[in-house]
Order: sequence, then structure tokens, then C-alpha cells
Amino acid sequence: MPFAVDLMKSINCECIVETISAKSYGNAIESSGDVKIYPENLMVEDKEIIIVEDIVDTGRTLTALKKKLKQQNPKSIEIASLFSKPAQREVEIDVKYVGIEIPPKFIVGYGLDYAEFGRHLPAVYQLCS
Repeated sequence: MPFAVDLMKSINCECIVETISAKSYGNAIESSGDVKIYPENLMVEDKEIIIVEDIVDTGRTLTALKKKLKQQNPKSIEIASLFSKPAQREVEIDVKYVGIEIPPKFIVGYGLDYAEFGRHLPAVYQLCS
């Protein structure tokens, strides 16, 4: 959410904000591959959608989310992400707007978490292993 809020402050357009929970990590530092999406139905028919994501690594979560949204016939779907880990990709996903490409390290802070902890941190930190 911090990235989405900062992004909305810097663009000049009317928008409707919907929050979606799409998770595949649970309490681990690696994706389980099982993507859970809530709510299941959003009113996106004939709308231009920008999915605002904090980080893209394997691409599986966004692929599942984009597939789910496409079933509801939006006009378009684009992706904006603050961080991208191209070395972690397991599926091809087009991220139109990328803030920073980073190496395959686990990071927390500025909304990013490890097992729901660390989101509150005001900056981004690499989690030590």
C-alpha cells in the first residue's frame, strides 16, 4: 500500500482503487506456487486496470491474478511494480512500469513483509539469511 499511495499522489488522473489480496508466500521466503486471490470477483468489465504491485519475482502470483481479471473482460490490464527480480522469473510476465530491478534477495519494509512482519519499516532492507 505505501507504494500505491505514493504512486497515486504523483499521477494526474481520476481513479478508483480496489484492494486485492493475492498471496503465494505464506510464512516462507519462497513462493509456494499456490496463489490465493481475494475477493474473487471485482467489477472490472470495460475498465482500464493497472495492477500496482510492490515486487515481482517468480511472476506466478501476477500471472494468476491477471488471468482471473481477464475473465471479467476489462478493457486493458497493465502492471506497475516498485521492485522487479528478473532473475527469479519462472513465468513470463509483462511488467510495463518498473521502479527498480534488484538481485534475487529477500527484502522487507515500505509495505514488503516476511510472514506479515516488517511492513511498517520506513525504508527497504535486505533480510539476512
